[in-house]
Amino acid sequence: DVNKYLRKIGYKKARNILHECLYCQLKEALDLNLISQKINVLIDFTEHAYYGNREDKMIKGTNRQKGTKKMRHYLSFSILSREIQLFAGLEQIAKGQSKIPVILKFLDSLLNSGFELNYVLMDREFYRAELLDEIKGMRGNVIIPSKSYKKIKKMITEYLSGC
Repeated sequence: DVNKYLRKIGYKKARNILHECLYCQLKEALDLNLISQKINVLIDFTEHAYYGNREDKMIKGTNRQKGTKKMRHYLSFSILSREIQLFAGLEQIAKGQSKIPVILKFLDSLLNSGFELNYVLMDREFYRAELLDEIKGMRGNVIIPSKSYKKIKKMITEYLSGC
């Protein structure tokens, strides 16, 4: 049983094993020239229903899961390069935990492994000026969808018309 194994080795060791496996996958893909050093990074949340009795900061409330009102919340990271998408990271997020340091640590680990950021794609919920500035400082371009408010439409129109 996976849960028994994870309880036995502990959260930190399990996370380190996952990080090492995913790093080796990226390194192998790069060595085989399946992906390039310049990569696009996709960042999103994923939820996993929780049916146990645990009550701690790693278990969050939800109304989006069938049969339970509890979930585990994860940040997931993928890379996209040369039309190949590879799963690259997963970090469990606790209640009240800032996502910014988790995202920046992941992107730093990619840069330290010899990768270069092209585009970083994230949902609206990640829009934070601090995060965008940090990613720009890493020479990454950020793409975040936005709602089509009047002000946003005007900015896009002005940009496209060269104003």
